[in-house]
Amino acid sequence: MVDPMHLLRNPWGHSEEDVRKARSWAADRIEELERKLAAAQATAQQVEDTPRYRPLTNQDIIRADDEFIGDDCVTWFKPVGWEIGARYSRAFKDARRRIDEPQSAKEGKS
Repeated sequence: MVDPMHLLRNPWGHSEEDVRKARSWAADRIEELERKLAAAQATAQQVEDTPRYRPLTNQDIIRADDEFIGDDCVTWFKPVGWEIGARYSRAFKDARRRIDEPQSAKEGKS
């Protein structure tokens, strides 16, 4: 007679060695997934803390806290002075405006 508890532990009749290998493999996958989850959560926090911007449009008046793209197409610069108060035009370099504070800064102010 077959032990019913054995069927619950190993219903397909695999050898104990196969079951041990499968459990080891599963444990490794769980550890890998836990590491990936921790990394994803850390990345999500970094993204949440990253300031958000929107491009300026022809409707915008340039403010001192706006930023213009540099010649290297990577660096952003504040207006030099004469642009502040002028209406943005597509004739200018691309510009952006910060639209909110990072989440962690909001939490610190509460």
